[in-house]
Amino acid sequence: MARVDGQIGGDGCNLLPRDVQVLKVGGGSGVTSLSEVGPLENLKELEIKECEKLEELGAVHFPQLLGLKINQCSKLKRLLVEGQGLPHLHWFTMVDSNELEGIDLVAPNLNFMEVCYCHKMKRMVEGDWLTTRLPNLKSIEIFYCDKLKEIIGGPLPIDTPCLLTKFKIEGCDNMKGVLLTFDMLRHIPFLRDITVKECEDIEVIIGTAPNMTQPSFPKLTLLTLWNLPKLKRICDRVESCDHIQYIDIYGCPKLKRIPLRLHPLDNGLLSPPPSLGQIVTDEDTWQSLEWDHPLARVSLEPFIEFGDH
Repeated sequence: MARVDGQIGGDGCNLLPRDVQVLKVGGGSGVTSLSEVGPLENLKELEIKECEKLEELGAVHFPQLLGLKINQCSKLKRLLVEGQGLPHLHWFTMVDSNELEGIDLVAPNLNFMEVCYCHKMKRMVEGDWLTTRLPNLKSIEIFYCDKLKEIIGGPLPIDTPCLLTKFKIEGCDNMKGVLLTFDMLRHIPFLRDITVKECEDIEVIIGTAPNMTQPSFPKLTLLTLWNLPKLKRICDRVESCDHIQYIDIYGCPKLKRIPLRLHPLDNGLLSPPPSLGQIVTDEDTWQSLEWDHPLARVSLEPFIEFGDH
């Protein structure tokens, strides 16, 4: 591992070991573009921290880079990397970049993206980027981005599904109404894990349309909802949760229903989807939920675990 806290750039990058695989660039480096750090043919992990002059990634060439973390670079405005500058990047983390408004990154093999405390960001990615710039992105995690209005903006590509399997959103109070609109559903058919916490204006998790004939998310298996004071509905269609395995609900006082399809048994009780393993909630939430069948609550009790989170 190499660490640079002093000035770097120009011929300064030649002082770095050519075979370095992990590099941390600190606040005293004076870096204004990541092109000043390379090329480093064998670099696998790069962390840039507290570089107050860094404004863009620039024309980087890190052919083996797997992970990139940018932390507390307050002037960073753009990320766009044209061509094949990051062909093998698998994970990307952005923390506390106050000027950044979106993740305009070209990384064809990126799997995981995490963004925290980016207070000017209104949308995370454009819809068409998920098939052009980020075609292998599977997981998006967003934490405490005050102005975030939507995760995916603009129209999504027609007849080209995205590979996203996981959304995690926490502390984004500017997101209002429906988290995932029905227009998005056919474009993210592989989504299996949804976590939403501390988003005070979210009212619906999965939007639907009256004429829908297909389940919203046929692969949805994990659902976690914490401290959503305005949440009224998870989804109107019970078929959306036919493969659910784990549900965790806490601090959602307006939520009255869990969309589970229950089938009658010979003993008069009801059976949830065969995939269901556990429902974690608090006793107040459990008692406030409403069911169409009078035996639904007692039928589900073997699956309940009470906790105070």
